[in-house]
Amino acid sequence: MNGLQALLVVTLVAALAPMIVAALPGPDIPQVVVLILAGVLIGPQGLGLASTTGIRAGVPVPARRVRA
Repeated sequence: MNGLQALLVVTLVAALAPMIVAALPGPDIPQVVVLILAGVLIGPQGLGLASTTGIRAGVPVPARRVRA
C-alpha cells in the first residue's frame, strides 16, 4: 500500500470513529478509544494497511523566525 492509500485509510478511520462511538450500545466510551483500537488494527503489527516505511524522519523543515 502506498502512502496515499494509507493516508486514505487513516482519514476514513478518523471520519468514521464518531459514528462508530454513537452507534455502540451501552455505556459511552471515549472516541479516542476507538481511534487507538483502529490504529492498532490498521498498523504494521495488525493488518498492515498503514506502515511507517514511507515516513522520512529527520527531514529539515524550514521554520520562521520567532521574535521574543
